[in-house]
Amino acid sequence: FGDLVVGAPATSSSRGRVHLYLGASSFDTVPDGQLDGTAPGELVGASTAGAGQFNGGGGAEYLVGAPGLSGSDPLRGTVRVWSSVSVVLNAPGTTANDRLGAVVAGEGADVNGDGYADIVVGAPGNAAAGPDTGRVFLFYGGTSPDATADLTLSGAAAGDQFGAAVGG
Repeated sequence: FGDLVVGAPATSSSRGRVHLYLGASSFDTVPDGQLDGTAPGELVGASTAGAGQFNGGGGAEYLVGAPGLSGSDPLRGTVRVWSSVSVVLNAPGTTANDRLGAVVAGEGADVNGDGYADIVVGAPGNAAAGPDTGRVFLFYGGTSPDATADLTLSGAAAGDQFGAAVGG
């Protein structure tokens, strides 16, 4: 059975929350798990997706975008891979206003063919070549994934908002 992951980014002073509903032959309306944001303005759950077998742990993993506050930087953003038991990856945006995690994609993408699911994350506010140029970050899955992107793609000009939509 497939699971349902639902974000509520405005919950608790915009800390955000993700609700997990485990699939079953008799689906119910009570969440089976939740991941809460820790700081006002974090916006946990602004985007969600299945993460496939990102770290090979055997259970389902979920991709959670939080494009708001990260540390003291407004709208820096963070992306997490959550196993419903623990966070297996926590990757912050690189600069203020990146909005990393505004969009996420993961289920089924194994772009390097190593047998682990990889994840794609948009940061449409990144200012690499001017305001709102945008970037896309690819993180390879594996037994010990790290918070450093394995591939970075950048928009060409200010205002492109490259990474405002991603898929995999």
